[in-house]
This record gives sequence, structure tokens and C-alpha cells, in this order.
Amino acid sequence: MNKKIMIIEDDKETQLLFKELFTSENYDVITAYNGHEAMSEIDKKNWPDLILMDLNFPQGTPEDFLKELRRGEKGRKIPILLVSGDSRIDLKVNELKVQGFIEKPFSLDNLLDQVQYQTNLQ
Repeated sequence: MNKKIMIIEDDKETQLLFKELFTSENYDVITAYNGHEAMSEIDKKNWPDLILMDLNFPQGTPEDFLKELRRGEKGRKIPILLVSGDSRIDLKVNELKVQGFIEKPFSLDNLLDQVQYQTNLQ
């Protein structure tokens, strides 16, 4: 069974790039435009093995999404990587209590390495 990655990204081109990249690496990919769409997928029992999450949410906030996700035990166990060009992304990792970050611009090799590492921990 393939590992499943959820991508929460408001930029459709970036979403498509991630989807194509991870699909070509044999991951199943779920995309969401914001935290509300992501929780809708999770509510359908569509549990990802990893969440890649941008910090820019067109509706709601990353904090709101994570608070809702972490209400359940299963949601607390999903590793999360932030993907952002925000210069304070390292501070956000600590603030949001996520596993790590990938700073934009990024190399595809680094992105794949971090995703493979996180999904292999499970």
C-alpha cells in the first residue's frame, strides 16, 4: 500500500507540482486549498501519513487547522512539514509543534528526502 501525503497549498500551480512529483514517487496524494478542505478529507477517514502545509491559508489559519486536527489521538500522530518562504519559518515550527520545514525556494531532492524520511518513521 502506498503512503498517503496531504498537501495543503493555496497556490494551484504549486499543488499540481507537488501532486505530480509525489505521484511519480508512488505516493497517494490528497490536495486541499485550506484547512477546512483538509479537515473535510480527514473527516471522510482519508488519513494521510504526512501533511505538507503552506503557512498561507486563504480561510482560517494554520493554528486553527492544527488545533482541530490534534483533537483526536490519530490526528496528533500525523507528521507535519511546513513549506513556506516566510523568513521566520523556523520559529513557526516550534510555535506550531510540527516536525520540520522546507523553506522556499527548495530543491526537489531535499523535499523528497524529507518526505521519505518522515513517511518511513511510521
